[in-house]
Amino acid sequence: MLTAGGTPEDAIGVVLNQRYKLMRLVGEGGLAAVYEAHELATGARHAIKLLHPQFRQQRTIVERFYAEAKTCFSLKHPHITNVIAYDYAEDGTPYIVMDLLHGCPLDEYLLVNKTMPVEQAGPILYGVLQALSVAHGAGIVHRDLKPQNLFLVPEQNGQYVVKVLDFGIAKVMDAAGGMGSKTQTGAVLGTPGYMSPEQIMDAKQVDPRTDLWAAGVVFYEMLTGHHPFGEDNLSRIITILKEPHDPVSKYRPDLAKWELFFQRCLVRDLEKRYDSAEQ
Repeated sequence: MLTAGGTPEDAIGVVLNQRYKLMRLVGEGGLAAVYEAHELATGARHAIKLLHPQFRQQRTIVERFYAEAKTCFSLKHPHITNVIAYDYAEDGTPYIVMDLLHGCPLDEYLLVNKTMPVEQAGPILYGVLQALSVAHGAGIVHRDLKPQNLFLVPEQNGQYVVKVLDFGIAKVMDAAGGMGSKTQTGAVLGTPGYMSPEQIMDAKQVDPRTDLWAAGVVFYEMLTGHHPFGEDNLSRIITILKEPHDPVSKYRPDLAKWELFFQRCLVRDLEKRYDSAEQ
C-alpha cells in the first residue's frame, strides 16, 4: 500500500488497483513522482504519475490533480504525452497512466551537449508550437513550459520527436501554493526563469501568450546554451521585468537573422508579442 508519510522510493513494488505494479522511479518534480509500471494482465509497460505523499491527504490538491488528469486525457496529439487512463488507488491517491517514453528530457540533452543545431532545434520548436496550438484551442494554458517538460524521443534520421509533458499541472500547483513557491519539504513548484513578465506579476491571470514567451526562452537556450535574460537566477526575475533580452547574436553571430523572431517572443508588451502558436 501507499504510505502517507513515505518517500517516492517507498512506492516501488506497490500494485495499484490490482492492475499496475510500480517497478522503478523514473523521475520526480515538486508535486509528483513518475514510475515505470507493468500492467499485470497484459505485461505492457507504462509510465504512472503519483502525487507525492505530503499532498495525498490534502483534498483540494487531490481533487484538482484528478480533474486535470481528465483534461490531459482529452488532449490527443503526436507532440503531447498520451494519457492512457486515470484512476484513484485503493487509498484514494489519484494517478495518471501514460505512455512510457524512451529518450531524455531536453534539459538533460542540453546539460551534456550545451547547444543544439538549428536544423534539430527548429523542428522541436515546431512540434512544441503544434502541441500548444491544440491545448490553447481547448482553453488550456500550460504555464510551466521548460526544458524539463519537453521530452525528446530520438528517431533513426538523427532528429527528435518532442513530447510536451505536464499539461494541466499549473492548476494543481495553484492548489499546492502557487507557481514559483516551495512546499513544506522544500520542493519548488514552478520555474521562475521561464515565466513571462505577466505571469511573474500574477500567475493565474495569463493567456496563451505566456506559453509563447516560454517557448521563445527554450528555443533561445537550445540555440545558444544561455538564458536570454542572464545567467544569475537571483537577478534574472528583475531583468525579465525591466530589461530587454540579450540579442541572440551576442552568443551566436551567425544566427542574427533570428533576432526579429526573439524580439516578438520575448517582448513584455503583450500586444507586440505573437498572438498565437499558429502565428
